[in-house]
Amino acid sequence: MTCPEPVEGKASTGLVGVARKDGESAAQAILQFLQAQPAMRDVENVFEKFAQRLEETHVHVISKNRLARLEEAERAESQKRGGEAFKFSTNEDMFTAMGF
Repeated sequence: MTCPEPVEGKASTGLVGVARKDGESAAQAILQFLQAQPAMRDVENVFEKFAQRLEETHVHVISKNRLARLEEAERAESQKRGGEAFKFSTNEDMFTAMGF
């Protein structure tokens, strides 16, 4: 089986081409929106403020540290089960393991 050679200057077609075009259009719209907004005066602690806002709306922010906690809890549970692969089966169990 041989793969067709790409045609110079021809854009992607099909679902991938459409998804790419949609993504590029969305990115352009977001950039235009952001450029029209006033500059932020207080840029200190932006991530913390964003995380706090998400927490207020009951959205969990999964940081690298929390992900490491989850992975360690799964490894520990795996060892308890004699090395059998283990993954938590519910979001609530994963959130608990991450310290939420």
